[in-house]
Amino acid sequence: MTIRRCDCPLLVLGTPTLRRELPGVEVSWGRCLGHINISEAIERNFFSTSHEEIEMERGKQPTGDENPIDDNDAGFFDHVAAVLNAFQHPVILVEEAAMRWMGVAVHPEYNLDLLIKDSQLDDIVAEFLASGLYERVEQDLHYRHCRIRLLKQVPRLRRIDEHVLRDIPLNFWAESIYKLSTESRLVEVPGPIGWNLNLVEERFDPVPWEGSISYQTKLAQGIRMLPDVLALSAAFHCPIYVPSIPCFVDALLDQIPSRPDRNMPIPLSYLIRYLHLEKPCQRQKLMPELAKRNQEEMQIYLDKYKRKMKFDLRPYFETQGSQGFEG
Repeated sequence: MTIRRCDCPLLVLGTPTLRRELPGVEVSWGRCLGHINISEAIERNFFSTSHEEIEMERGKQPTGDENPIDDNDAGFFDHVAAVLNAFQHPVILVEEAAMRWMGVAVHPEYNLDLLIKDSQLDDIVAEFLASGLYERVEQDLHYRHCRIRLLKQVPRLRRIDEHVLRDIPLNFWAESIYKLSTESRLVEVPGPIGWNLNLVEERFDPVPWEGSISYQTKLAQGIRMLPDVLALSAAFHCPIYVPSIPCFVDALLDQIPSRPDRNMPIPLSYLIRYLHLEKPCQRQKLMPELAKRNQEEMQIYLDKYKRKMKFDLRPYFETQGSQGFEG
């Protein structure tokens, strides 16, 4: 086999997890969204350079064909926030929408998940349906196949008109289903949609194993945190929250008995991976804040977690030059 330095396009199909391994290549849910030259990928050390850094060097912000929001959709979340405000209910994101603000490279492109008080769930869902703008639809059990038992109990609504929330349905998670109280410790975030992943709860910043992903660090680097088309109108002020990371981990662990198996929940594995929670100093921050009932199980998951090896191909090409090498 001969490997040679070349400038042909590198096209990648894969899942969002690949985005961390190949940050210079836009990858999402098995669809190829872009390409990069192999030489450029090697020169930029695509196993350590962030997607945002590469895009900034190219003089543009990260883009993706998976984004269904255009300029006419500004304020698309206003009605949702207004309904919840009318019930004096906080706007609390969970699942992928929340994890974007927790430093995890996931994309909330198929669902927008909200945590709702048990006592108000039926009334809030009824209010959305009474507006005539929404219809109730079945859950996409294939998308979250490992959480079927939970999802069957979660109302899912989508807009019936040509609207962003027709393509991104709303999921209303009751506290008792998500195993998380709306009175839990919350962290305010800049908006419902995070354009680039970042970590608002900065005490869990995974330095020195990765470059800083904290919200303030990325702002200082000039990286955009919100999309150009804002989900909330500038005149519509409504605080948006996500659970604190320890409370979120507690909820994920408490959900395990409701699953058909007891494997680690996928969202939990993402949190461990991106925040390096298996490292001793990260454990020291997390473990004391978990509920005592979950500490032993979380310790087992952290002990068993095996980080995948990352490879840097640059030395091979630097030593072999343009002649390649034989193997």
